Amino acid sequence: MSKKVIKIWHIVPALLQVPIYIFTRAVFTIFAGLKIEGRENVRNVGPAIFASNHVSEWDGPLIRTCLPFFSRDWSPMYFVGLREGGYGKDFGFRRFLYRGEFFKMFGAYPTFPGNKNYKDSLAWFLEILRQDGTICIFPEGKRNLTGIAGKSHGGVSFLSHATGVPVVPVRITGLENPSFFRFLFFRMKVTVTFGSAFDAQTLVPAYNPTVDDYREGADMIMSKVYGL
Repeated sequence: MSKKVIKIWHIVPALLQVPIYIFTRAVFTIFAGLKIEGRENVRNVGPAIFASNHVSEWDGPLIRTCLPFFSRDWSPMYFVGLREGGYGKDFGFRRFLYRGEFFKMFGAYPTFPGNKNYKDSLAWFLEILRQDGTICIFPEGKRNLTGIAGKSHGGVSFLSHATGVPVVPVRITGLENPSFFRFLFFRMKVTVTFGSAFDAQTLVPAYNPTVDDYREGADMIMSKVYGL
């Protein structure tokens, strides 16, 4: 990996996430009756990996909004995006925003095609965690509106095992199929629930874990997420 690949923005995301935090908190509190549960589970966690179900493009900013505004541990929060080149035509004009330096300035970094080599595909996030940063990841890799856990990718448990950083399970409900109409007429009731953190040592075997071990660890996390 070149130095360019692992260059991490710190100050810029922290600054840009402030207006996003204020806007998101206000909109979801006023128009969606935002309810936050389980905050006691993250009170003393410190830098962490927040692992959540994925129901909309608002999920990442919403999770950050539900945490304390002033926090050295969680500001900025970094987000795991799709792999390089993974935003296709289905994303319309947004695919130009979700890649390159622009999106990194807001704390969102892509993964790399790694052929099951988590060290290479998640290089940016290893570096972020080693610098005491916090990340938000969606282990299922795509939106899931069924309410039932889908197939999980093992990257979340790999990152925790490699860095010793705990994983906080997060469940978002009520944000499926958001629309301007539903917000405007108070048709949405959104709840974000934080579960108790997983210690890195509990997710995979301590020595020489395999890809299957990482996936099983991710499944364990997501089982907890959907049980919240």
